[in-house]
Amino acid sequence: MRRLALAMALAALGLLVVQTPVQAKVHPRTVGIVGDSISYISAGTIGLEFEHHFWVEFNAGVGMPMSAMLPALKSLAATKPYALIVELGTNDAYGGNTNWSNDFVNEKNAVLSQRCVVFITVSPKLGPIATGINLSISNAARSNHRHFHVLDWGDIEFTDPSWVGADQIHPTAAGRTELATLELHAIQTHCRVA
Repeated sequence: MRRLALAMALAALGLLVVQTPVQAKVHPRTVGIVGDSISYISAGTIGLEFEHHFWVEFNAGVGMPMSAMLPALKSLAATKPYALIVELGTNDAYGGNTNWSNDFVNEKNAVLSQRCVVFITVSPKLGPIATGINLSISNAARSNHRHFHVLDWGDIEFTDPSWVGADQIHPTAAGRTELATLELHAIQTHCRVA
């Protein structure tokens, strides 16, 4: 809990972002992951889950809303990875971002040309903004069904009480393992080369 509190304090100062360098020539089986603190604290577990299947490029920041991570998303998308996982929106919902809809449209537009994108939903327990973000994710997947896919972690995480920490936002070690397993499964199921 102390580490999370420290991470949140550093994030408030804009001092905490985990990033793996985006290479000029990306590995043909690279999965790019752009996210917030959920991805940040899950990075090690996701890396281990993916290690025999894909090369993973992370860019995740604690306390970062969609708009703050847009440059990172664009940068990673420019490398044309095998697949992208986008896990953003929790901080928009938690912080009451009234511009979330425009921020999501910018996020979606940044990845329109990608061969495969998996959007991770936000916990609906965070209220109407979270519900709106999740609906936008669902609508984006329906309108671009060949390339956009949804992993409904926002609801799945609450099916097992041991997966979510006391803050009802961040996954526990067991939750991080489940999230990593589900993300790998989503990539393997939805992002096959045709």
